[in-house]
Amino acid sequence: MDKILINRSDAIGDLILTIPLASWIKINFPNTSVGFIVRKGNRCIAELSEHIDEIFEFDQKANFFTSLNAYRKILKEFPADIFVDVGGNKWGSVAAFILGVKTRLGLKHKLLPWLFLNKGVSQSRSLALMHEVEYNLCLLNPILPAYSHENLPEILTGLNLDRSKLKEEGSHLFQKLFPHVSSNSKKIIIHPGMTGHSLNWSARNYARLGQIILESFSDVTVFFSHTPSDAEYMTTVREQLKSVESNYENRLFYLDGSKLGLSDFIKVISAADAYCGGSTGPTHIAGILGIPFLSIFSPIKTQSAYRWGPLTTGQLSKVVYPDVVCGEDRFCAEKNCPYYDCMGKIEVKEVFESFRLILGAGQVIPNPEKTGA
Repeated sequence: MDKILINRSDAIGDLILTIPLASWIKINFPNTSVGFIVRKGNRCIAELSEHIDEIFEFDQKANFFTSLNAYRKILKEFPADIFVDVGGNKWGSVAAFILGVKTRLGLKHKLLPWLFLNKGVSQSRSLALMHEVEYNLCLLNPILPAYSHENLPEILTGLNLDRSKLKEEGSHLFQKLFPHVSSNSKKIIIHPGMTGHSLNWSARNYARLGQIILESFSDVTVFFSHTPSDAEYMTTVREQLKSVESNYENRLFYLDGSKLGLSDFIKVISAADAYCGGSTGPTHIAGILGIPFLSIFSPIKTQSAYRWGPLTTGQLSKVVYPDVVCGEDRFCAEKNCPYYDCMGKIEVKEVFESFRLILGAGQVIPNPEKTGA
């Protein structure tokens, strides 16, 4: 095996949970060259792995003819012996077949992969019997030894991270963006937004969490990060905190990740002292960067932390989810469920107590004001 090309041209979290495939390939065949096809703008995520040799950006929504031409150019530059179709652009398996890639692996979950992957693997991922990383690693079983749980620590160490450099660059960005923030203040990033179908904690509760953190610690600055797709969440957060913003001058800020760009957003997250968010890309970034984090997940099988939990590198972390036995596989039954609204039953004080441990030693304000959380 000289060259293996992996197609994962979709969301940030999906890509992060696919990167370990490159590590497992290199562990077994160190001289194999690994290429990754990623969504436009996600190159800097793939660059975090020392086991990825070539990176190609791709429009995941491109039509068939545009996609075929793009795949032709990629395969001319990176003549792969093996193509692994994990997710993203739906024409990958077809293009690999037409363009003559001999061995075509991937997830056989829809018609096209069933027809055009000759070494594809069928999986019932809706059962959520293992983590997404494990499901992805199993796609390599036709060409590699099956991984075991004992291999996972080694597989997950293939991140090419100079954390001290990233943190230094992130600290400079923080100083440039927020010059009035004390250099001694602990920086907390809360990312309340989320795209997709997964259940999320309410924006109101994220706002209340930020408020109680500010009220309880005198040496903490809270940054609510967001992108344009989080507009609905951020409107609620700002409305919730509007009446108290003046109480936390130079300690409460809003950080628009889209204005930074993903590369700089990664650097900013790397300089944080702690992070809180739901099942979303920035949470996965915090995980692989080694930032202490608290994440809030849905209990639904295909949305659960058991399936989608962030990867960690040994840092302090905590996953919070509703204490219910959810019988749903994919979507919330809403008012037909006896536990509805289960995400709303996650108390702010409960999350704060867990986050206090994640934050570590902080200067606690005596007799903090009652927040009603």
